[in-house]
Parts: sequence; structure tokens; C-alpha cells
Amino acid sequence: MKKTSIKQYYLFLIILLFTMNSLFDGCSGSDEPRISPDKKRELANVLYNQQLYPQAVSEYQDYLNRYSLPENEQANIMYMIANIYFDRLNDYENALSYYLRIKYLFPVSNLQAEVSKRIVECLERLKRSTVHLAKTLRPLWTN
Repeated sequence: MKKTSIKQYYLFLIILLFTMNSLFDGCSGSDEPRISPDKKRELANVLYNQQLYPQAVSEYQDYLNRYSLPENEQANIMYMIANIYFDRLNDYENALSYYLRIKYLFPVSNLQAEVSKRIVECLERLKRSTVHLAKTLRPLWTN
């Protein structure tokens, strides 16, 4: 009976240590990612190259959300996500969403001309009118 009690005691201690370790990791107050930005982007690229497009989008989104990136990098990553939705997943609504984000959030980006074309292509594929969108975005296009 003592062997069983000792085994249970050790098992309890191991579980307690793992639990406390998890608690301390969660309460450290640091939201800093443990993976470098370059590694995170590299992972997203690998997933893309392996044709794991939804997973690549998820990693690119996480890269955007977790790291402090220059505006041109943010615009480029959003453009990559939009293109995955458009070209690889045929998800024109999500593609349109990302193209519009670039159009609105990064009006001086060198991607603006291409983004404008892609917005029209998305709307055509979704069988939506470009008239309403043109009125909405006219102030952005004149910048």
C-alpha cells in the first residue's frame, strides 16, 4: 500500500509542477512572441509553398497581429493574403476585404494601382456593382 501512496504522491507533485509552470507562463505579463518575426514569416511561406493555403493565411494574419511591422511590410503581407484568397482559394469576399484594407489603410502604398484592379476583379466575380464602391472610394483614389 505504501508503494501506491508514494506513486500517487509523485504523480500529484508532477501534475502540480506542470500546473504551476503553466500558471507562471500565463501570468508573466509578456505578450511578446517567442518566435522571431523572420521565422514566423518563413513558416507562412513554407505553408504557402506546400499549398497549405488556409494555414498560410492564418500564419500571415498572426504575423500581422503579433509583430510591430513597418507600414510597407503590413501592406505587402495583406496583399499576399488577399492574393491567396483570390488566386488560390477563390474566396473573393475575403480577397476583397484585404484589398480594401490596403486601399484604405495604406493610401500611399506602391500597391495601390494593382489593388484597384483587383478590387474590380473581385466585384466582377462576385457579380456586384462597382458604382457604389466607386463612390465610396473616390476620396481615396484622388489622393
